[in-house]
Amino acid sequence: MDVSIILPSYNGAETLPRTLAALDRVVAPPGGMEIILVENNSADDTARLMHGFAEGRVVQVLSEPRQGKSHALNTALDAAQGALIVFTDDDTLADPDWVMAYVRAAEAHPDISVFAGQIRPDFSKPAAAWLSQLADAGRSFGCTALGRPDGPYEPLWVKGANFAVRASALATARFDVAALNFGASGQTAGGEDTEFVRSIVGTDPGRVRFVGEACVRHIVRADEMTLGSIFARYVRIGEGQVNMQTAERAYTRIGVAASILRSAALVAAYALTFQRQRAISQIVTLAAQTGRIKALMRR
Repeated sequence: MDVSIILPSYNGAETLPRTLAALDRVVAPPGGMEIILVENNSADDTARLMHGFAEGRVVQVLSEPRQGKSHALNTALDAAQGALIVFTDDDTLADPDWVMAYVRAAEAHPDISVFAGQIRPDFSKPAAAWLSQLADAGRSFGCTALGRPDGPYEPLWVKGANFAVRASALATARFDVAALNFGASGQTAGGEDTEFVRSIVGTDPGRVRFVGEACVRHIVRADEMTLGSIFARYVRIGEGQVNMQTAERAYTRIGVAASILRSAALVAAYALTFQRQRAISQIVTLAAQTGRIKALMRR
């Protein structure tokens, strides 16, 4: 196989029909493509939907009873046969040219091991201007910044919903099943995708390449389209950043507390001067800092 697509799901029945229908329209490379679906201890119709989709297609359906996205991803990695392994989630809509864009990039850049694609929002209802602007800036719903050119990409920015890795670069690299295992008991922060990429390429942006044409859209539910929901998401992101602390970005309680005070002051200042978009952007920053201090206080 040229390509293996890996898609794990825990209780993803609400969005899986659209996600699988989009996958069915993805153009396969000349050498072939397999899809590996992993049902991760779901209590809804996820398994039935996966098995129904697999009929008559080059699709493996695996079951991983251990709760946690990392367990599901590692199970799929052990089964993958592709030279290029592409990762996505159960609430994305892949463009038809998605895989071929990665294949072209891999052929054009044989020295690169990890490729990151573009993520745009697919809103379930009309989005307010401030919400669209956050997504376009890459600051909500796991989206990438709109208009980013192809080229070197920070490993920290790689999103689990859309990236690819050469199988030859994997060696023993696997997703963390402890502190960064999203969805496992008591683990709501995640960060397993970033740490996985770092285990392959380190922190050098020259070893990861952004591929704008490799695009998926993230399905955004109506209940996620609120500032409260975005705040909660970034609190979790902040917790995950502390959990995967590295030497070049060591968070301290004093440093994060100072950042919280600064962001809170900026939120107030922007609100008082009617600079709504800047205030909202600072609220997102404040949420991540809140998550960081929460994680640090637990230590």
